[in-house]
Amino acid sequence: MSESAEAFAEKFDANSFLYISRAMDLFDIPLQSGSLAKAYEGSAAEFLIISSKTDWLFPAHQSREAADALSALGKPVEYLEIGSIYGHDSFLHEDDLLTPPIKDFLK
Repeated sequence: MSESAEAFAEKFDANSFLYISRAMDLFDIPLQSGSLAKAYEGSAAEFLIISSKTDWLFPAHQSREAADALSALGKPVEYLEIGSIYGHDSFLHEDDLLTPPIKDFLK
């Protein structure tokens, strides 16, 4: 396990996962806003969307839909899809794949 994964495991309260997962199950951007485009139209942010091909919690096709909606609105968006075997937990294991594009984005 990477150092960041170990640090996360030490700090994360497992009971909070119940609340987080419930919030994720109930939160539906298009349903609440009418569409992805409508949800993002007032945003002035720059976006970096990173997805994993094996993420079943937030599937890559949904991340791509968000990136496409932002792009259609002319919003600054970068999309990266990584080929990790770790699915949703890629951010815990793939420092070498994730750190460079995040650093570049934040510059």
